[in-house]
Amino acid sequence: MQPKRYLVALSGMSPQVVTETLYGLLQREGEAFLPTEIHILTTAKGAERVHRALLDPILGHFHHFCRDYDLEDRLALAPQHIHVAQAEDGRPLSDIFSQHDNTAMADFICETVRRLSEDADIQLHASLAGGRKTMGFFLGYAMSLFGRPGDELSHVLVSEGFESRPDFFYPRPSDRLCGESTVEVMLADIPFVPMREELPKNFLTHKRSYSEAVQIIRAAEQPADLKVDMAGKRVRASGIDISMSNSLLAFYAWMVDRAKSAQGGLAYPFEHEPNRVYGLEFTRFYEAVSGGEMRVNDRTARDEVEGMDRRNFEVRLSRVNTALRNALGNRLAEKYTLKYIDTERGVKQYGVALAPEEIEIK
Repeated sequence: MQPKRYLVALSGMSPQVVTETLYGLLQREGEAFLPTEIHILTTAKGAERVHRALLDPILGHFHHFCRDYDLEDRLALAPQHIHVAQAEDGRPLSDIFSQHDNTAMADFICETVRRLSEDADIQLHASLAGGRKTMGFFLGYAMSLFGRPGDELSHVLVSEGFESRPDFFYPRPSDRLCGESTVEVMLADIPFVPMREELPKNFLTHKRSYSEAVQIIRAAEQPADLKVDMAGKRVRASGIDISMSNSLLAFYAWMVDRAKSAQGGLAYPFEHEPNRVYGLEFTRFYEAVSGGEMRVNDRTARDEVEGMDRRNFEVRLSRVNTALRNALGNRLAEKYTLKYIDTERGVKQYGVALAPEEIEIK
């Protein structure tokens, strides 16, 4: 089965960057990255130029390129592969004229790369050539956010005198006129820093804005800021809400409260099992979160009557940490997860490794 390879290219008013990039990919040493599909990210004006210059049935240079290099059955560039950014009001973005347009373009590029990268069987090669400079920046950053091992980023370089010629699209095998046999088209590979593993899982599977993705990455470098509102049933870390059930929120609030009051973590494994003291402490937080509602068959009711056992403790701790990582990503969640805390006495304890001033609980 032929591997799926997508070329993701930017295009503004110079769509020849697409065929130049294709030519550069064919000329690379070693195994060539021959895309099975070409996806062009552009504006409404750019799309008109792409249709006219590349896809015209007679004059389209994409069709000429495929015939010249015997690729007619191997490259796919269809009208549905030309993706046009939308303005805030939902209309096709004509060009980038304002900050609102710039934000819309950033979100559009970020979301397109995220969506294309969802399929693990597709390898991406993104080209920064084409479009406005900000578009190239956003594409490069989107590849850092969502790129995977095996994905590539490049910029196409063309010999001086040819890069600005509106009639030059690629070196043709039979063309020896006007010195075009000496033209060089090559790709400069651009290594990118992968940050995909730092993003929450829902950022990889659901549409999110460019600014939200940047916020997640930046937050990992900022001081911790944790707010737990038991009455409001809300946990907010670094400005990001984390969804938890009443039981998990109460368990986390219990741990966070101990850090806030400098009580330290919870000794584990329990000296006595089940631990009646821990069971009573936890149920007080559960009542505060649930509004005093306790069901007879609820696990928390057994904690109050019988004490907390090791299994209940471990299950809740694991689920709390999973909820934090799903919402914050691995790197940012590390600030807030429940973990082993070393003590001077060498007693194994679990808690939140935060200073009291980094915590607000009510």
